[in-house]
Amino acid sequence: MDELNPTASLTVTQPWRGLFGVVVTLGMAFTITSLFDIHAYGALFTTFLMSNVPILVILTLGLQARYPSTEGIPRPWGAFLLTAFVLLMGFLISRALVSFIAGGAATPFINIQAIVTVIITFFLVIAFGMWPFHKMSLPGKGFSTLILTYILGWLAVKLFNFSMLSHPDGVIPSAVGAVPFYSEGGPLAAFAA
Repeated sequence: MDELNPTASLTVTQPWRGLFGVVVTLGMAFTITSLFDIHAYGALFTTFLMSNVPILVILTLGLQARYPSTEGIPRPWGAFLLTAFVLLMGFLISRALVSFIAGGAATPFINIQAIVTVIITFFLVIAFGMWPFHKMSLPGKGFSTLILTYILGWLAVKLFNFSMLSHPDGVIPSAVGAVPFYSEGGPLAAFAA
């Protein structure tokens, strides 16, 4: 197992280890990001990516990667299984969000729903310690917290009022009729370039 650990001084001593990690992480992020254009990020891809974050936070921070158990599975394969589990859950959650909340279309509102849910997940897991489910079994508190985050996220988004974004000049009443803010000619058309 020790043969897998890096031994070069730039990867084991601080601050070089931290800087090395930042460079590698940012390099991978920029490489992956550059593979897609802006239209891909405005569609289902963004909803899928953000739907992975709550389950990932709950599994890593809340359950310390103890569920689903990968004990007895060699190191890289156990990580691959956990990654596959997170991606599967993210896919199912993103499909549910788009199907039940967005009516089958990837709108900006569904991405706002996913962002708010990510923020609520961090609060429930880090600040509240997965309360009120903290005394349940690992799978019980994990899935109960996940369900609660999406319920609270949905309720929080219901409090938002997006009606002023429906007018091209942002003022109600408007000389121009209401249009969705993400459509051509909407208030965000100036930022399209």
